[in-house]
Amino acid sequence: QAFTRVAKFSRRKTITLPCPIGMALHIHSMLISVLAIFAVTAFAEPERSQGHQPGTSVAEHDTSDLVLLQQKADWMMVSGTMGSLMPPLMILQRGCTGSSVVIRIARTLMTEIGNAPYPLKTKEIVRTGQPQKNPWYQKGDDIGDALRRGVEEASAAGQALLFNAYKVKPDATEEQEVALNRELLALNTKVVVVHRENALDTLVCEVRDCFSGTHGVPRGYPVRADGTKATSCFDRRHDGEESFAMVDTDHLKENLATDDGFGKEMLDAIEKLGLEGGEMVTFEDLTSHEYSADNLVRSTEAWTKLLTGFGLDPDARAVRAVLEKEVGSYHAPEPHSETIFNVDEVEEALKQVAPDMLWMLRK
Repeated sequence: QAFTRVAKFSRRKTITLPCPIGMALHIHSMLISVLAIFAVTAFAEPERSQGHQPGTSVAEHDTSDLVLLQQKADWMMVSGTMGSLMPPLMILQRGCTGSSVVIRIARTLMTEIGNAPYPLKTKEIVRTGQPQKNPWYQKGDDIGDALRRGVEEASAAGQALLFNAYKVKPDATEEQEVALNRELLALNTKVVVVHRENALDTLVCEVRDCFSGTHGVPRGYPVRADGTKATSCFDRRHDGEESFAMVDTDHLKENLATDDGFGKEMLDAIEKLGLEGGEMVTFEDLTSHEYSADNLVRSTEAWTKLLTGFGLDPDARAVRAVLEKEVGSYHAPEPHSETIFNVDEVEEALKQVAPDMLWMLRK
């Protein structure tokens, strides 16, 4: 980047400036960052003289405007966005892995520690097959145009855009996917992968929601308590219909391996596409505090890692203080006999074809 600088002069075209110009722009950006940090630090000195020592946690002091400004300036300097756009923050997490829970906690944490993300009514603003889910989408746009418009609005408010995506495709050829990749790169998007460690939980959720998966292999189908086929599918989450997963045991090992490999697949995709990030945390680590205070250290470490992947510098004590408020808000994962209709067959299949995955089955 010190030798070339890509300057975007329209939503669809880019130019690469010659080396001398690129170097000048790069140095100019750095100077703006340094001057801004100097100014913020200078104005923040009175706060320090009243007891706020460098390196101490924001949670230990009143959250003053100066402290928040210092934090935001530090973040913008690290991310290279001083004087331009705040980098969007993307949680890469597939369906049936607790994405709604994760982004809810992420918003709460970021708000509490002084980096509140831009308010959104939906977490899915980059669905290439449904661009209209993006509130900034306009007829004739591609999904990249809509994303940039959202980032511009959020940046004008001094906030970052936080959202969820199911996957990225570095070798995309479909128009909307190509447009998304273009803007994710141009906007310097920060990405963190959230992976569900227990692939059996993902599979059971997909079967009950009638998700066919991504590789065309039979997964099973939802049934009621009496074994008759259930029809509510995804709506079961809202209409209260009880359903169980009738898991296809003939393809059990293949399906579990596919779900289990999602995290590494997305890490490879991020690297290949050239996005910044590369951190991966598990859903289980992020949410274990909800059902036991004994897991606070585990969840604090996971959330600190996730926020660090976004370019923030969170204080672990402040993170823990927020998570402590959520202890007891949800129950521990239930035995699979509560969600799998043919649980005995699943257990036997695991013993026969995938004994190394038997730990995923909760009795």
